[in-house]
Order: sequence, then structure tokens, then C-alpha cells
Amino acid sequence: MFDIEESGFLVKKELTIDQLEKEKEVEVPKIETTDNALQDEPHSQTTSSPSPDPIPTPPIPEPKITKFHFIANLDSLRTTRDVNKIVEEILKNLPDGSDLNVELSVDATVIEGFKKEEINIINQKCKDLNIENIEFY
Repeated sequence: MFDIEESGFLVKKELTIDQLEKEKEVEVPKIETTDNALQDEPHSQTTSSPSPDPIPTPPIPEPKITKFHFIANLDSLRTTRDVNKIVEEILKNLPDGSDLNVELSVDATVIEGFKKEEINIINQKCKDLNIENIEFY
């Protein structure tokens, strides 16, 4: 008769019982090893002095969190309100002395294309406000 074990193997019950009984009869003695177990004479036992107490290692301090960054997608119809809210709710809560860099990125798409007059006006306003990296494409 065959039995299917939990492991998914198909085994003959009589052979399995015989093998388990043989394994019980033959006990393999445990060999204790020492630090010098790899010497030329594998059967010689050497005694080693007990190792001194290990030096306790100091706890590793938790790393400091030193950076904060976010990107906000603003509603183009409520940009002023959203920027004011970010300033009030987030930027004013940063610790005093924070090295703060605020950037405003604008991506505008005009399906029919920008008119020459619009490009000139926007370029001039950007220059007046010291805005760098102006790009139309």
C-alpha cells in the first residue's frame, strides 16, 4: 500500500517504517569541536582556554532625519490660495534656522501654441521677477 505524505512524496509504508527503525538503531555520536578543529590530527582533542567576556558594544544611535522635501501639484485656478496654505501650514512649522530652498516649477501647455506677443510678455515678466531657466518649446 502507498501513502501520500504531507511533503507530497509517494512512499511505501513498509519500507518507510523499516528505514526509520534502522535509523533509530544507528545513532551517530556527536563530535565536539574546538577552535583548533582544523589541525592535521582530526581525532586529537585539544583544550582551549575559555574566551574572555566579550566587550559590550555601545548601542548604535538612531540616525538623524535632516532633510525634508515635497512636491505639490497645485490647482491652476487656486494657485495663490494653495501657495498661501502651504506657507501657513508647512513652511511656518519648520524649525527656526532651517536652511530653506523653495522652488516654483510651472509647466504650461497651449494646444494651439503660444503667440509671439505672449512669449514676449511672459519673458519680460520673468526677467523682471529674476526668474531663471525660462524655456519655451
